[in-house]
Amino acid sequence: MQELEPSWRHVLSVWWLLVWRGLVGGFVIGFFLGGIVGLVYALMRRPELIAPVSAFVGCIGGIIWGFFVVRMALQKKYDGFRIALLSTKST
Repeated sequence: MQELEPSWRHVLSVWWLLVWRGLVGGFVIGFFLGGIVGLVYALMRRPELIAPVSAFVGCIGGIIWGFFVVRMALQKKYDGFRIALLSTKST
């Protein structure tokens, strides 16, 4: 396996995956979680809590989604390269 120096093309490829999957997935997850929380609080007749609790739950969902996005970025085979995790400990 040949080790490559990170070029700007490599950086841009990984960055783009992180950004678009993070934004799209975060939006979808936040939308649905926020909607569910909003519906629950509306049914409980607590409209003053809908916005802050929905925002908090959506934010937590987005953070959790971010871990999956990073894992996807590490597993993806890009055009001409892939990310490999190598141990620095000698055995």
